[in-house]
Amino acid sequence: MPIIVGEVGWPTDGDKNANVNMAYRFYNGLLPRIASNKGTPLRPGSIEVYLFGLIDEDAKSIAPGNFERLWGIFRYDWQPKFAMDISGRGQNSFFCTGPKRAVPREVVPV
Repeated sequence: MPIIVGEVGWPTDGDKNANVNMAYRFYNGLLPRIASNKGTPLRPGSIEVYLFGLIDEDAKSIAPGNFERLWGIFRYDWQPKFAMDISGRGQNSFFCTGPKRAVPREVVPV
């Protein structure tokens, strides 16, 4: 039976344990583990994981806590928060930078 992790991530602000250093540590532990295809002791093999989230979301409710808007690996302006290696090979770098000013676009139903 395959294992799929629906959402996994670490917030970078808004709580005492939510900061860039902890998020960096979390991803540096997770991504190499996923890349190794070792799985878990009871379920060896690959694990499919979806990172949560790509970019901070300023429109999300903060009812659960101030951290709720700050799960992205990118800031609101698409600048990366920290160096990381999505492949899990430990070659951390700022793999992408966004425009100086990101302009949100509305999705128009067709």
